[in-house]
Amino acid sequence: MNIVIYGNHLLRSAYSAMVDTAKTILADQCSAGCDSRTLSIREVLELIPGGK
Repeated sequence: MNIVIYGNHLLRSAYSAMVDTAKTILADQCSAGCDSRTLSIREVLELIPGGK
């Protein structure tokens, strides 16, 4: 049961982060202001098994 509860919180917090990022992009008309809050492409690829 704890996994479901934690998974729910992870999903809800991810959505909030995406909304904040979208608002920043819309306000700034570019994504540069979000770079400090996001993973690099390298970090994303490292999450994928064999993706290095």
